[in-house]
Amino acid sequence: MNVKLDKYIIVALSLVVAVCSLPVLSNVFKLQDLIFESSAAFLGICISVIITGIMLKSQSNAENEKERNAKIFEQKLNIYLDFLRGVSDVAEDGHISKKEANRLQFLISFVAMHTSDSNMRLVSEPFAEIVELCGGVDEESKVIELQDVLQPLMQIVTVFRRELYPKEAPQMEASDELEAAVARLKSVLKSA
Repeated sequence: MNVKLDKYIIVALSLVVAVCSLPVLSNVFKLQDLIFESSAAFLGICISVIITGIMLKSQSNAENEKERNAKIFEQKLNIYLDFLRGVSDVAEDGHISKKEANRLQFLISFVAMHTSDSNMRLVSEPFAEIVELCGGVDEESKVIELQDVLQPLMQIVTVFRRELYPKEAPQMEASDELEAAVARLKSVLKSA
């Protein structure tokens, strides 16, 4: 419903109640008491309406912000996943075609749109390392050992996790546990 229409309905209902209750109240109270009681009731109604309006507006703003944040989170997640898929394709090929290079440039720009400047640097450095492992654009395919890509890839994933889950960011710093997990994965991949 329209906000203006809601206001008119409230005012109209208030007037109807006031007009209907006036004859009843005039028989129960003296005229001076009636004026005082009516003024107090009207003031109470006004205060209630104002407080209710403020609460509804605050609730609406909070819901809109929550919905906006959910959409942004979903966009970030999709962009980060697309970027990781692009990096995965390059790592599996061991080669970056011009088409893949163009796609990766767009993907990295999408990542930059949703990533802080300091974190973008932390993404671009390991990404450049992966590109160097592939030998650059339109170079001859190289055999890339996946364990060599694992460390820079995990650095990128850590940054993406910090961007997606900022409240848990202090717990996501590069830790000895992450280093140990990457080392275990590298040894498993080498033996595979």
